[in-house]
Amino acid sequence: MTNSKSAIKRVAKEPSLVARHVRCPGRAVPADRVPALPALPGAIEEDVSDGAALLPARAQSAFSALMIKARKTAGLTQHELARRLDKPQSFIAKYEGGERRIDVVEFVTICRAIGANPVKLLKALLKV
Repeated sequence: MTNSKSAIKRVAKEPSLVARHVRCPGRAVPADRVPALPALPGAIEEDVSDGAALLPARAQSAFSALMIKARKTAGLTQHELARRLDKPQSFIAKYEGGERRIDVVEFVTICRAIGANPVKLLKALLKV
């Protein structure tokens, strides 16, 4: 195993290494050795022929808008909510901006912090 300084020097000497490798936690793996993810039955695949975003992107956008509205309805800023959750403000900004997804446990924790009913929020999302 190489240390990070020697890996940086190696990449600096051979910039093509960056293009040939995919970043994985703790190590670089050649792109041709990264396993493909299996297709899920009934999964919605993105149609790149017309560049239109399909259901998952719209649902994520609607979810983000719903979470922003719930936070603002509670009269909280991102910073105030982050303090309640003991997280950095960037955590709130990233999930509200769609850069980061939250799991169901985080969702319920956030709902409790803003005083919102998670069931009502999910029902509102399903109506979109």
